Amino acid sequence: KIAEIDVMIAEPASKRKGIGSEAVRLMMGFAGDELGVHTFRAKILENNAASIALFQKLGFVEVQRVAVFKEVVFEFSTAKK
Repeated sequence: KIAEIDVMIAEPASKRKGIGSEAVRLMMGFAGDELGVHTFRAKILENNAASIALFQKLGFVEVQRVAVFKEVVFEFSTAKK
């Protein structure tokens, strides 16, 4: 199973405190354990450096660039190869 994942920390005072990475890890853990998701996909606007850095730090790899939407697609897989 594949799931798209996204996170937004809208409150400026709450940014850069690790809340986003914790939220993504918790969502991925739940989706993997309870729903059988093995691949996670994140679509991020190419000018959103903070989100790109967050997902890269979590081990997501860039798999595609979609020029028409100005977005970068990242994936993380827990499937055994």
